[in-house]
Amino acid sequence: MQIGINKRLFPEEENGKNVSWTQLKLFERQDFLMIDIRDSVVFQKGNIPGSVNVPFPKEAAKLYEIPRDKALIVYCQKGEISSEIVQLLTDAEYEAYNLKDGFCGWLKAQMISDR
Repeated sequence: MQIGINKRLFPEEENGKNVSWTQLKLFERQDFLMIDIRDSVVFQKGNIPGSVNVPFPKEAAKLYEIPRDKALIVYCQKGEISSEIVQLLTDAEYEAYNLKDGFCGWLKAQMISDR
């Protein structure tokens, strides 16, 4: 499903909440930007294809340089720290969501789909 310009990925009241990889697969990849806040060394060892690495807290200020034209899907290893980052972004009026269970959840979903 592709969304129009200036349309939200999910309803406004869902902003800042958790989203699953299954939910995201319903949308075109161009409709959102994946932000990996893990350390750059960990990012290099494995990441969700197409994601952008903005290590937290080392490069936290760069989060606010990201354009607001797309929804942001933020993830860390397990979805805990990224949940807090999403709250900061929504407070700054970004459309942002936390990837439920983070990179581990995505990896698990990939392993299940490969069966």
